[in-house]
Amino acid sequence: MITRSIQPASPTTSLASRAHSALADIDLPAAVAFSGNSSSEESWNYSGSYDDTVAFLRKQFATRRKYDANGATSWRDLPPCYNDTHESPPGGWVMENSTLWVWADANNSLSVQVFRPSSPNTYNKIVIDYMHRDDSLVCNRQ
Repeated sequence: MITRSIQPASPTTSLASRAHSALADIDLPAAVAFSGNSSSEESWNYSGSYDDTVAFLRKQFATRRKYDANGATSWRDLPPCYNDTHESPPGGWVMENSTLWVWADANNSLSVQVFRPSSPNTYNKIVIDYMHRDDSLVCNRQ
């Protein structure tokens, strides 16, 4: 009598897929949930830590992007914005209640903002805005 050893099937484990923002064409951390959109804005709630969420986005904005002479990154064809001290992407502008990244040209702008959990009425939120000419942000260039 021939006996066969039947091996149990290996369990299939799928890693939690990251969400993807169609508006910004960026991956978001796995611990986010879509909370709404309009034609020019997406809102996401994150459940990870604020610092980890910001670090994840900084890495996204530094990867596979076009760099300028100062090390700032473009988004598609939008150049990075600057303030008095540093570039927006990939580091972002760290403010009291959020971290903000901005890209803009004369016709369009994109902003990605991660709010701190302690910010009033924002909870753990990522807001992505894409604006056209009349509403677009104006920013400094280096």
